[in-house]
Amino acid sequence: MIREAGPPDGPALASLLRRSPQAGRLVLAQDRTPDFFARRRQLDDHVTLLAEGPGGPDATATVGTKLVEVDGRPVTAAYVLDVAVAAEARRRGRARALLEACHTWAEARGAEIAYAHVMAGNEPSLGTFGRSGYRVATGVRVAVALPRGRGRPPGGARPASQWSDGEWDRAAGLLASAGAGHDLRRVLDGPGLRALWTRLAGWDPATVWCTDRAVLGLWDHSAVSRAELVEPLPLDARVLRAVTAGLGRARLRLPLVPDLGRPLHYGVTLGGAGDPHDLGVLLRAALAAARARGLHVVMMPSDARRRPRWVRRLAVASDHLHVVVRPLSGSAAAGALGRRPLWPDPLDL
Repeated sequence: MIREAGPPDGPALASLLRRSPQAGRLVLAQDRTPDFFARRRQLDDHVTLLAEGPGGPDATATVGTKLVEVDGRPVTAAYVLDVAVAAEARRRGRARALLEACHTWAEARGAEIAYAHVMAGNEPSLGTFGRSGYRVATGVRVAVALPRGRGRPPGGARPASQWSDGEWDRAAGLLASAGAGHDLRRVLDGPGLRALWTRLAGWDPATVWCTDRAVLGLWDHSAVSRAELVEPLPLDARVLRAVTAGLGRARLRLPLVPDLGRPLHYGVTLGGAGDPHDLGVLLRAALAAARARGLHVVMMPSDARRRPRWVRRLAVASDHLHVVVRPLSGSAAAGALGRRPLWPDPLDL
């Protein structure tokens, strides 16, 4: 039986996600105990579905809609997230049935495409989406930077706590200009951007800045989700941990990569549009804010084929996400996705 989940189901669904880790280069379990439903609230409309087993929910999927640009025109897209099936319930069609229910829900709300992110190396998930009519359209590179103790916004930078309506319009304009010619860019004006960012769990307007030429800030994601390492780190991550440990002993105060079973607290960059010089300075300020908050890493998504230089200069590692897409309602938009560069939505992370 598939039914809509509500607040009382939150603890059981958080437990289900923890027991269904994402397996890519890193094997990570999601800790969603703060508020299981917080992540979906960045979507315009949304629903969480679950399948009931003998001992309670044994599979779940969430879907929500948003207005994005694909192939140069506005399209209502359905973003599918939090697909999880308990080990004892796999190979019984649970995931496919939930995805079909998500598609039916989304089509009733005018969605033309459905898309999702799958970690590189997660072959079971790619197979599940493939059997449900999805194809790999393009990719997202998630660069990872370490928080650092120094960095401040450039002179004249204004935190979002001080933005006027005109500055929200400027920030939205910078994002629209930088995202022109890219797919999956959200279609937002100033009031829409303000409504979106200020409803994020963990939103702090003091750590998002706008200059006359750029907008960028830090979103502390730990109020929405944390990650836990399930298997030992690969070699490159172990080397990174050894290096940061050595720098820590040299009193540079860099955070350490956590061990198995310890929560990984991370931040995500918001904005990231405008003048590259200003963006580089603002990114350093965001990393300093992350250090003050005790975050382990900061993640910066970009098109897999076009990583900005201001990101490359401060990144210490990166990972790859596949973007899988399926047409809905007979639309041709899904076939066009991937021809143009991608403007990844940081809120999808």
